Amino acid sequence: MIRAAASCVLALATWLSATVVVSAVHAQPATDDAAQKAVAQAVEHYLATEFERAERMLLETIESCGGDCRPRTIASAWMYVGIIRSAAREEEASALRAFQKALSADATIELDRDLATELTRRAFARAQRTIQKHEEVKHPSPPHAEPVQDVEEYCPPGIPACVHDGGRCTSSSECQPGLNCVFSAASQRSICERAAPEPRQTDRHLRHWFGLHVGMGLALLTDDTSVCALSTRVAYRCYRRGRPYPSAEDAPDGDTPGGVLSGGFIPATWRLLVSYNLALTDHLRFGGRAGFAFDGAPDGFLPLHLEARLGLWPLHANASLRPTLFGLGGIAQFDARIPMEVLNRNSSSGALSREVVTAYAPFGRWFVGAGAGVAMLPAPNIMFEVELSALRVFPDAAWVLFPNLGVAVGMP
Repeated sequence: MIRAAASCVLALATWLSATVVVSAVHAQPATDDAAQKAVAQAVEHYLATEFERAERMLLETIESCGGDCRPRTIASAWMYVGIIRSAAREEEASALRAFQKALSADATIELDRDLATELTRRAFARAQRTIQKHEEVKHPSPPHAEPVQDVEEYCPPGIPACVHDGGRCTSSSECQPGLNCVFSAASQRSICERAAPEPRQTDRHLRHWFGLHVGMGLALLTDDTSVCALSTRVAYRCYRRGRPYPSAEDAPDGDTPGGVLSGGFIPATWRLLVSYNLALTDHLRFGGRAGFAFDGAPDGFLPLHLEARLGLWPLHANASLRPTLFGLGGIAQFDARIPMEVLNRNSSSGALSREVVTAYAPFGRWFVGAGAGVAMLPAPNIMFEVELSALRVFPDAAWVLFPNLGVAVGMP
């Protein structure tokens, strides 16, 4: 009886042990899979420029893993933390620490080159050298190994362009071409190190943009056979030699034939504007323009131009050529100027004569619209812009196109 009970107890203990082992084996992949998904989701947040959210998700993933995730997963999370700190924030020191933790977890982890900037690659390379030196200290060469000759045996101090990458130095003149003498925190001495190119400066830190722009309005007119006739003088403002036309001497009975207009887009005043834009994010800008319009009708023309706009930049802030979309609205008047030949009947003699007059078709006092353009940045703080706006002007409910170009200067 006792032996039978002992056998049962032993079998029960064996079954419980096997269950615990199997559960532990299956727990790690489940936790690791969730961590990998979280890392991938954090990368998506980074690509959407949600940098703080992405870094917070990665750090929470690392903490929640504890010891249940694979070293490769932990290394991947730290690697993307380093990318965020270097590429998005340009914090080389904190990125270096993140990369060191990534390589400590898995020395074979590779940098995501698609998301890396020059600063990112430089910090990752420094982390690799640091980890490699620590490994050499932890695992020194065996006594029977052939000793490595130190560079100082071949390059005494003061010899120019002699010391290679990683060799001890006192000044950059001792280093081979392309290397600089810098202090290494890992080895606590000055060594020759390859000079990494400076990361490309971006306009991310430039929030205030001031610009100057010039453009020409193009008003859409329909066909008309009675331009400057008495019956349509409300729609057009017409002038002959600087004076309103028709006048009292021009057929007071109303029998004054008008000119013929072929419809289409007609030049409608040109404008000189100054602008200000505030960068709310890398992809969103709010601002306005103000200025004056020229070449409108001698009487009744509003030369003031005021507008507010909201712009969207689809591409990343590092791009030197960017498309832009925007909406706008404001106060403005567009006068289409039309040189016109009319037949004029003299009120005294009744004779017909050809007269050259200037007709103005006034459009709007206020407008709303949308547009698109292209911005080119030859330098991070200089922007050339080419835009085309489609405006609906009121109260006339007419269409006006406004192509314009300009230059803007960015400031922090």
